[in-house]
Amino acid sequence: MVTGAPDYEGIAKTVMRPDIYEEAMKEIGFAHGGMNHDKETLFDGVTFDPAGDLEAYAKGFAINNVKG
Repeated sequence: MVTGAPDYEGIAKTVMRPDIYEEAMKEIGFAHGGMNHDKETLFDGVTFDPAGDLEAYAKGFAINNVKG
C-alpha cells in the first residue's frame, strides 16, 4: 500500500519501451503509425484516457493500492 499518488508518468516511462518495440517491428518489416494517445475501452468496459486523471482511474477499481 502506498500513501499519496504514485508517479504514474515515471512508472510508465520505466516499463514502456517504444524503442524496443520500434526495433522489433523493423526486424519483421512492419511500420506502425507511432504513439497513440487515444482513449481506449478495455476488456472490462472501462475507458482509459492517457490524458485524463490517472489518479481517479487507479482509484476507480474495487481493489487498488492507493490509500486515501
